[in-house]
Amino acid sequence: MDVDAVGLAESLREEAIRTNERRLLVLAGAREPGYDTLESILDTLSVPITETTLVGPDDRLRCEQRSQANAGELLGTTRDVIAVDTHDELRPNALGKVVGAVDGGGLLILLTPPLASWPDRRDEFDASLAVPPFSLDDVTGRFKRRLVETLRAHRGVAIVDLEEDRVEADGLTDPDPRQMPQTPTPPPDHRFPTATYEACLTADQSDAVAALEGLAEGTQAVVLEADRGRGKSSAAGLAAGAYAAAGEDVLVTAPAARNTAELFDRAGDLVEQLESDAVVEPRRIETTAGGSVRFREPAVALANLASTDIVVVDEAAALP
Repeated sequence: MDVDAVGLAESLREEAIRTNERRLLVLAGAREPGYDTLESILDTLSVPITETTLVGPDDRLRCEQRSQANAGELLGTTRDVIAVDTHDELRPNALGKVVGAVDGGGLLILLTPPLASWPDRRDEFDASLAVPPFSLDDVTGRFKRRLVETLRAHRGVAIVDLEEDRVEADGLTDPDPRQMPQTPTPPPDHRFPTATYEACLTADQSDAVAALEGLAEGTQAVVLEADRGRGKSSAAGLAAGAYAAAGEDVLVTAPAARNTAELFDRAGDLVEQLESDAVVEPRRIETTAGGSVRFREPAVALANLASTDIVVVDEAAALP
């Protein structure tokens, strides 16, 4: 057990919660010491096992496990801690998908080979790139080399060298005041209840919710585009809840129902705040005003467009 790594993880988690940001912890070294340290960290952090996911080839922990090939199943969901085992392979797309699934205040933990030698190692993903007439020797390590440089340069990234039993970087930082989100405020003539905007975490999210008010004014479509993890699903969920509370029927679709977990969580929380007698279930919300939020698979949603007031497409980029 690496006590420094466990204590560092606690400090990172505390700072992440305080700032509502994510933090990244890299456990660099051999696989088994990495897992030993990871288990010690998970045993110490006050994080429910249901809010933890291991992305790797083996189901080695008590928490949910996904392979890197199935990392897309985490889209539209949030976790307090996600650990990624990169020893057998690192798929760039998988890393991009899981980063966005870490909630504000959460930790992303990477189990990696020693950083100095990692870019020169060839893994299963590299092998998949070696299309004849090229061989594995022709595959370069540019992505991993760039990733290692980024890990060492960016703020909020802690690196523990398990082979040397030392902390290379503690990753602790207070956010630059210029980067702190402004206080969310509703627009002057807002249609949605004030509670909708009070539930927003950032000014950007508040602006997105305000844009979604346009659907009540006859706007045919509103497209929310932002980097992963900026709160698009949350904004859509708040808007859906506000419309349902006003008596509108909202149809939600996505590549899979699990992708809408965050949207329904935020919609349900808002509706329960606005109406004490509302029916709030994982994929169905009914309000006393006669409105609803319901999930339908994409093909079914297409057949029901005429019978609904508002349609929300979450994780739209993953749909053909």
